[in-house]
Amino acid sequence: MAIDDGGLTVFRIPRAHWHCTLWNFDWTDVQPPRLQEHVLAFLHGVQDGKAPHLLLTGRPGIGKTHIGIGAYRAASVAWGTELVTWLNVPAFCERVKRSYDSKVMDPWYDVETAKRLVVLDDLFGKELTGHEKDQIISRLLDTAYQNGAAVLATMNQSHDELPTRLPAHEISRLLAAATIIPMSAPKDRRRG
Repeated sequence: MAIDDGGLTVFRIPRAHWHCTLWNFDWTDVQPPRLQEHVLAFLHGVQDGKAPHLLLTGRPGIGKTHIGIGAYRAASVAWGTELVTWLNVPAFCERVKRSYDSKVMDPWYDVETAKRLVVLDDLFGKELTGHEKDQIISRLLDTAYQNGAAVLATMNQSHDELPTRLPAHEISRLLAAATIIPMSAPKDRRRG
């Protein structure tokens, strides 16, 4: 796969992130030093038909979402937006709950057809209710796992907190063939 920046695609991406690609991300002040190599190796694993998982952790504003969207955009150029998806998890949980009204379209189609890559942004961006954990997050992780899709997840919390946030079954599926990268940067990039 030649990794193109997919510069014009904005499908599923919030307006605030339309600019995000892997090619305009400033890798210089983000730790670990080989972060870019890890992300590109992850994408090459996806290209090779594997189902690697990449978990990016670290405080807000250091570029986790930017990288996730950049990976989504590169993958969507290669395989199209039906085989890859990007989700902001808190927003997706709200869409699922709204869909319990029969007049609202079912939001699961994009997840169910994403057989190459699922990007789960801001996995614990809000405190999840028991229903969200047991029904929505469980189904997200199970669907990606059953589809043999690669998963890139971002979260502000350390992966060490997973046992307090998810049941063992979901942790196992999230961390299957996972590379866990605790990220850090000297400042919140949103604040300048």
